[in-house]
Amino acid sequence: MGKAHRFESQIDRVDQGISIHVIPVPPEIAAKVGNAKRVPLELGTQDHRRALKGVKSGSPFIMVGRQILQPLGLRYGSPVSASIAVDPDPNALHIAEELTEALFQVPEAQAR
Repeated sequence: MGKAHRFESQIDRVDQGISIHVIPVPPEIAAKVGNAKRVPLELGTQDHRRALKGVKSGSPFIMVGRQILQPLGLRYGSPVSASIAVDPDPNALHIAEELTEALFQVPEAQAR
């Protein structure tokens, strides 16, 4: 991971047809990762690779789901300390363990 840029925020909600939890990112922090679309996110004891949205509108944020929030005991309104960085391998394709395992169980998928 490149140089980490730490910031304080709180879990918020955005309504985009459905209500989603987000971590607002201060614009000055988002500017430090340039025009990156995906960034390494350090949140508590967890590391994730997440999309940085809303940069052009001036209100950048990172969407976080229940699978990220619950293990950390976070919910709407919770204060968070997080960091983002420039992704050293922005074109990397990360495949979920569950999908990899499922593909190995299908002979046709193994042949590809």
